[in-house]
Order: sequence, then C-alpha cells, then structure tokens
Amino acid sequence: MAVRIVRLGTPRAAREGPRIGTVRRPPRGV
Repeated sequence: MAVRIVRLGTPRAAREGPRIGTVRRPPRGV
C-alpha cells in the first residue's frame, strides 16, 4: 500500500489512490 502513496507523492492522493487502482484494474464483470 505504501508503494501507491509513494507513486502519488501526495498524502491527500492516498485516499484516491485505492480508487484509482480499482479504476485501472476493473473487475472482469465490467
């Protein structure tokens, strides 16, 4: 999880980090 925060570099983006990760890897159902 820390890797995602490091990529964003912004502590505020940490909250959107997990959401962005889900958007990049959408479930097969979609």
